[in-house]
Amino acid sequence: MADYDLIMDGDLIHAGLTQVIVEYVQADAGWLDNGRLTNTLAGTTVTLAEDGTHDFGFKIADVTSDLTNVTTTYTAGPPASQDIDFAGQPEVG
Repeated sequence: MADYDLIMDGDLIHAGLTQVIVEYVQADAGWLDNGRLTNTLAGTTVTLAEDGTHDFGFKIADVTSDLTNVTTTYTAGPPASQDIDFAGQPEVG
C-alpha cells in the first residue's frame, strides 16, 4: 500500500487525492463558477438550463409555483431546462 503522503499529495506521475478533489470541485463549478447552469431573460421569461450533458454541476428537476402570475415549463432535455414566465410582478408572500 502506498504511504499517506503519496496518497494525499501524489508525485510527478500520479495526482494525489488533494489534487483530485480540487479538480472535481472545479468541474462541478464550471468555467463560469455557477454550478454549470446558464440563465437567460427574454421578455418576461427567465430560462435556467444545464450547460450540457455530463455528471457535473447542478441538475434541474421540475419546478412548480403556487403564484397566480407565474407559469413554469420544464424541459427534460438533455440538457434539462426550466422556463419561468412572469405575467406580472410577484406578490408578497
